[in-house]
Formats: sequence, C-alpha cells, structure tokens
Amino acid sequence: LVEALGDQPSEVRIAALLALESLHDADSPQADHLALRSSQADIRRLAIIRFWQRKLIDRPDVLAALRRHAADADAGVRQVAFLVSLLQKPNLAAALRYRDRQLHRQLHEIESAPAPSFELAADASDDSEGGKARAALLATLEGRAGADAGDDDAKDEGKKGKGGLPKPKKVDASKVSEDDKRPLLEAMASRALDTCLAGARGLALLGDPRALGTLLQLSRERDGNVRVEVCKALQALGDPRGAARLRLLMRDGEASVRDAAFSALIKLESSETLAIAEAGLLAEHEDIRRRGLDLLVRQLRDARKAGTSGPEVDAAVALLERALGDAARSVRSEAFKAALNLEINGGGAASLRFALRSLHADIRKEVLGEVIGQIEVAWAWELLLELFADPDAGVRAEAFDFAMKRTKGIGEGPLQAALS
Repeated sequence: LVEALGDQPSEVRIAALLALESLHDADSPQADHLALRSSQADIRRLAIIRFWQRKLIDRPDVLAALRRHAADADAGVRQVAFLVSLLQKPNLAAALRYRDRQLHRQLHEIESAPAPSFELAADASDDSEGGKARAALLATLEGRAGADAGDDDAKDEGKKGKGGLPKPKKVDASKVSEDDKRPLLEAMASRALDTCLAGARGLALLGDPRALGTLLQLSRERDGNVRVEVCKALQALGDPRGAARLRLLMRDGEASVRDAAFSALIKLESSETLAIAEAGLLAEHEDIRRRGLDLLVRQLRDARKAGTSGPEVDAAVALLERALGDAARSVRSEAFKAALNLEINGGGAASLRFALRSLHADIRKEVLGEVIGQIEVAWAWELLLELFADPDAGVRAEAFDFAMKRTKGIGEGPLQAALS
C-alpha cells in the first residue's frame, strides 16, 4: 500500500491512502504521515488536507509535519501546508479572512473540500474469498470517506453567501494573540520564498511591524510577482517607513511592479497626493508619469469643484505646466487636454496661452488648432497673430497662411503682425 502511494493513476494513490487510514485507528495520523513521503505532490497535498478533515491538526507531530512541508519542493504542497496551519488557529484565520478575500476563498476551498473518492466496484458475482475481501475493503474505504465528509457538509449547509463564499466575520487585529500569530512567524522564517512571503503578508494584514524588515528584503527578489505582492503587503501594513521603498519600486524594470508600487503609495500616503503626483511625473518610465498626471488632474478637478485656491493649487498648476513639456507625446497631450478641460488660468485664451509654455511644437500646434477652430471668438484673432512668433517654423507658417486665407490675402493686420 505504501508503494501504491506513488503509483499511477491518481485513483490508485487515493485508494492506497484511504486503505492505509482504514488499517489504523480513526484518530491516528500515521497513514497520512506515510503519504507525506510519497514522490507524488498530489498525494502529499491530500495527506495535509486529510489532517484537517480528520481533525488531527492539533497534534504536535502533525504541526511539525505542517512546518516541514511549508518548505516542500512543490509549491502546491507548500501553500496547502501554510493554509492548514492557519486553520489550526481559528482566531487568526478569521482575522485574515476578513482582510483578504482571496485568502478567505483558499481557506474555504480546503474547509469545503470533499473527502477523496474513486470509482472502483467489486464484482458482485465473485463469491471467492478474494472477492469477498475486495468487497469488504471497498465498503470500508467508502464508509471512511463518507464519515469524514458528512459532518462538514452538514455544517456548511445554508451558510454560503454570494458566489458560494461565506461572509467572513470581522475580527479586530488586536484580538489576535501572539500565540495565534505563531504560524505566520514560522512561515516568515521559512527558506521557501513563497511561504516566507505568505507569512510576512499575513503579519502585514494584521498591522504587525515585524513584517517590515522581511518585506524590504523580499522587495529585492528577482521574481516580479514577488515584488508586486510586496507592494500590496506594504500598503496593507500601513507603516510610513515602507513609503521610501515603494518610491524606489516605482522605478522598477517591470511595469506590473511599478503600477503596484504607485497604487500602494497613493493609499499609504493619502494625505500627500501632490507629492505622489510629483514623484510620478518625475519618474523615468512613461506609464508612471501618466499615472502621476492622472492623479494631478484629479486633484485639480477636486480643487476646482470645491472652489479652493492657494499655494497647493499653484504648485499643482506648476506641475501641470511641467507635464506639458514631458518627453512622451501621450503624456504632454493629456496634459494639454487637462489644461483646457480644467480651464487653467481662467479658460479661453488664458488656458491656451498657458499651454503655449510647452517646449514641444506638437502642443503649440494643438493650440493653433484650437485657435483656428474658435476663430469667431473675440480673443482668437489676437492669439493667432501671436503665434507668428512661435519658435517652430511649421507653427509660424501655418498660423500665417490661415490668417492670410482668412483675410483673402489682402488683410493688413496679418502683414503688419508678421513684419513686427
């Protein structure tokens, strides 16, 4: 039977595990310990889940096995070992579930996992001693599996919420004791990267400052997915000391990491919106400069709705002017649209003159396009003549040609403006 724990197909391995369980007392974890030695990762995962299903996770030898397999060679085994260790501390599990829906779902999947089953049938016509033995064995296995599943199924009945996921109850982080946190601290000390991250992230969700040092170390890992999770964990931790690392991660080589770092920084320093927008606009990567501009525009829009003014609004307008000179065309083009939509400096000609401060000819050409489109408005003609002095020859020529066409080639005003 122990050899069969490594056999193919998986139904054979499952049958072997259940057969081993039937040979031991109902409260003995020995069969599942044997299964943890299998070369097949799926049977090791199942053995850990069986510890939970058979209500054996409070035993010292089982807890030791969970710690050992939190560093298993297989990622799936490591994850299940970590999750089951959380379930061993109901108060901890409840506090984490309330703060992390994904973790709540993972824990619920283990709790509601059906007992292992397999499709085997004894030949009813075989009345030999061997046939009777096989029939008795199958009946025992099916009975054992059904007994393990029955209580949990009854408990879960009628408790499911939206999407089949029960609503987690709110548990204050202060109610989680030091002993409750032990699985997280043990996981954070693991040599396995994902287990270490899971432990640190769990502590961060509870606001435990001991997570900070580990998260800062993990932020240097080569795996971009790890750095993304670190950004989210630093946000959850809420420690101001993590902000400096998030600013560095905004310069990361992977876009997903930069995006996560910027999002985390916005929530971590919600009162420093302008400073974050400035940091974004000064970043070397275009995607972060776009996000910095979006944040800046939102702040200017809110200030406009509230009718506020002052040094902070002036500083925001200065940042928008900087964005008009951005090296990326998409960024400066969005800044131009924002200047018009927000009616910077009063709207109309004043907003267009503000946009003319851009160092890039394409923005000044967009200003010319706006002037031509509104040439019937009183201020448009004067601004058109001002564009005769634009640094870019193309803008100057287009402005002059339109003015001459507008006056049918005989207007004195455009000629005088050109000569002056």
